[in-house]
Amino acid sequence: MDIFNTPPRFAFSDPALDNAEAMFPNPLFGKVCHANPFPHVGNPMVHNNPANTSHDFYDVAWPSASPGGYLYLPAYLANWPDFNGQNAGPFPNTGNYNGSFPVIVEVEQTIAVSPGAREMSATVHSSKAFETENNHGGIDAFAVDFGAGLQSALNKGSLIVGTSQADLNADYGDYYPTMTFDPSGPPVCDSFFVAGKAGTYKIEQCTYRFAHRFIPGLTLTKYAFGFWVPAGGTQECEQVIEDVYVIENDGATPITGLEKAMFLDYNIGGNADLVDYDQTHQSMWMYDSPAPDIVAGLTEVPAVKGVLPITGWGISNPDRIHDGQYVDSLKYWMENLGWGVDLQMAAGDMSLLLADPAFDLAPERLHINKYIKWGYNKAIAAGGDADWRHFLYNVLHQLGYYRGDTNPDGKFDVADIIYLVNFLFKGGPKPIEFVDQADVNNDNSTNVGDVIYMVNNRFKGGPFPIDKERFYEAAPIPTNHKGLTIRESLFNDAAWKTLGQ
Repeated sequence: MDIFNTPPRFAFSDPALDNAEAMFPNPLFGKVCHANPFPHVGNPMVHNNPANTSHDFYDVAWPSASPGGYLYLPAYLANWPDFNGQNAGPFPNTGNYNGSFPVIVEVEQTIAVSPGAREMSATVHSSKAFETENNHGGIDAFAVDFGAGLQSALNKGSLIVGTSQADLNADYGDYYPTMTFDPSGPPVCDSFFVAGKAGTYKIEQCTYRFAHRFIPGLTLTKYAFGFWVPAGGTQECEQVIEDVYVIENDGATPITGLEKAMFLDYNIGGNADLVDYDQTHQSMWMYDSPAPDIVAGLTEVPAVKGVLPITGWGISNPDRIHDGQYVDSLKYWMENLGWGVDLQMAAGDMSLLLADPAFDLAPERLHINKYIKWGYNKAIAAGGDADWRHFLYNVLHQLGYYRGDTNPDGKFDVADIIYLVNFLFKGGPKPIEFVDQADVNNDNSTNVGDVIYMVNNRFKGGPFPIDKERFYEAAPIPTNHKGLTIRESLFNDAAWKTLGQ
């Protein structure tokens, strides 16, 4: 029951009128929780299968004029034949109906069951950022405090995954054809601690699981991370939320032609009206023209070497998304190669879209995407500038990338080898900010083997260090999801190797 609505509303699965279906897709009348058969308005027998239930919303009032119950539904227009004989047991409601008497539909008793309802949500925090999962499988809020005390809301948005126009346009705007994902249970939130040079880092982590509504066997697990950095650590990570998405095919047949994109709508101050980007580093950001030093952005981290987003667009919401004007808009921009802003306007309500190449997913196979959502309290020059790139480098270094840079100075060179030798054998300072930043051979230990590995790379053409996402690997997540973010060093990636210099 929604007591905050005016008038209050009651939600139940109505086998006769099917208010949700009759007024579909208007969300004010309910939620359709099934795909087929649909519609079946006025055929109550179909509801004998519980898979066909809907959440039907009706206004509720009290007290009832009838003695049977206290709550009643004043706008419910009951049709006697729909209910005649429906009750089971020794007293079915069969008989004749005298149409001269009013029918009052009352709520006499309820049993509330909520096995992972859509509205279940949980929030992951860092000290200057947070996000709350909404009922679409996307972000519902992202707040920042960058000195100006300005709060930024993330209106709607999600990771969009699908194979058709219908399921690539489902999760945004005032037009809701469908919703792509259903939660597979409530979110699970935890926290854990990682020891670093500056002290103990608290990591908040929430796990959200979803099933695709229209592609059998396609599931999505999202791991969200927030970072509480102690004094003396890289404070920039206080303004970051990291999301790791694991897409799986749990079915028996291959899923072909999957497309995916991250679509975010930051509202900074009013609506963020300007978009800029750094294509090389897979990043886009938004800011409001009256406050260019309050910036909210998105970076896709290259979890797998060689896979780059093919599309990065600033999308004009009023012109492309709102009110169902262009219901194929997201799919179009996901497939429109290149980077840019769809409409160059002096001001407007914008969103960010980062899309990847299409891919196939064989049975029992996994696919991973990693994003960092960040805030930045300084105007960024067009296309990105050195200060912003150093910020991004520090965040990625904190997350466990650029291993081997132990000092850290944005480079991997002989100075890092000397730094590690001094730590291991001469009582020198620890690698910054975590000792395992020197674990370059991925044996979960920092020792002389790493010195030899670094020497072989620098002087003998040996392999580069192995990057491993630090907090993801330390999190309480399933074993089969561990190791998904281990990759060859970003120092050996032409687009990323000089980011910190």
